[in-house]
Amino acid sequence: MALLARSTTEDVDIEVADEQTSEVVHKMVSLFKKFDTNGDGALSKEELKEVIIELNPPKGLLSPTPEQLEAILDVFMTQMDTNSNGQIEMNEFVAWIHRKPSTAPAARPVAFSDRG
Repeated sequence: MALLARSTTEDVDIEVADEQTSEVVHKMVSLFKKFDTNGDGALSKEELKEVIIELNPPKGLLSPTPEQLEAILDVFMTQMDTNSNGQIEMNEFVAWIHRKPSTAPAARPVAFSDRG
């Protein structure tokens, strides 16, 4: 795919295919920065955990148990951390969220239990 536009959000420069994609990438960059609480340009496992908690299932759906949350984090870290440094850099975060479903690694579904 030819890259036709460049999305710049403060200190982040990501090449994108069109203006619509540019807007989506801008939102992803903003989301990333919101959770990069120490400002180091990468999400630690704990910061990624806050993303998952913030994007918790809508009211009426079950939330994961602490054990399930850890399993979800492990799957996300494995899928997102393409350079295997134990952190999710912005380019990894944007690439993972903006990936085509066919390029997403297959993950075993996690069933949430009713914690009553």
